[in-house]
Amino acid sequence: MMRFFSTIKIASAILFAFLWINVTAVRAESCPAERQCATAKPCKKADLPNLHGYWVLAVSWQPGFCETRNQPGCPVECRNAPSSPSLTLHGLWPQWSEYCGVSAADLRCACARNRSHLPAVSLSPAVETSLSAVMPGHQSLLERHQWIKHGTCSGLSPDDYFALAVRLTETLNQSGLHTLLAENAGSHIRYAQLCATLRAAFGPKAASAVEIQQISGTGPHGNVNFLTGLLFWLQPIDGMLGLHPENFVAIDPDWLTLSGSKPQPLCSLPPQKTVFIDKPGLGR
Repeated sequence: MMRFFSTIKIASAILFAFLWINVTAVRAESCPAERQCATAKPCKKADLPNLHGYWVLAVSWQPGFCETRNQPGCPVECRNAPSSPSLTLHGLWPQWSEYCGVSAADLRCACARNRSHLPAVSLSPAVETSLSAVMPGHQSLLERHQWIKHGTCSGLSPDDYFALAVRLTETLNQSGLHTLLAENAGSHIRYAQLCATLRAAFGPKAASAVEIQQISGTGPHGNVNFLTGLLFWLQPIDGMLGLHPENFVAIDPDWLTLSGSKPQPLCSLPPQKTVFIDKPGLGR
């Protein structure tokens, strides 16, 4: 009998170890750790002259973005998420080039996801404070990656580049779009509602200038598509990049972007489709 219970204990220990290793592997895959810069391949530079003058403002719906990222080893901003949901700054991306004037060493660190070894971005105290308020990823040095990959091609100083990105994000959070998302946090909304709100808040062109980002997962009512972010295609008017009706650029689905993908306007998708608007702590 004692031998039987010993066998059970050993088997249980082996099973626990197997499960722990596999869970750890899943976590590592979901939240890739920094790699050594020296062993990483340099990021490939991309140039698309036909999209010169076009920008993409990438914002996240933070609860949805963090839905699968609030595990040990994941970005600290998802472990210290704010209690009130908002649209947060991911980046401001010139669409004509990436990694402008970046050294080979920094290209390796960028593709190793090794932000701690990328050069610090020199910002004034005022811009750093305002950036921290709208970019939770600042806690994990996201601004270093954004500057190396995108800001270096903007033609702006780091202060001017991030101040512009902050201003655009703040404008979104003062709009009817944020109101729609905040009031529906914890429930589904139809694409048609999003499109109507975009038109009302930013003019008719906005409906053809925004892409949706989402991820499938398990919510309170089963499998759902979580809203994780939105991409706004913009162009300067009289040298000013803003969120006025004339700043929005109608997306051409035949464009090939810097990431190698083709953009798809949100409002060209079936209007009856829905997306789940997560709220802090829901389902986690």
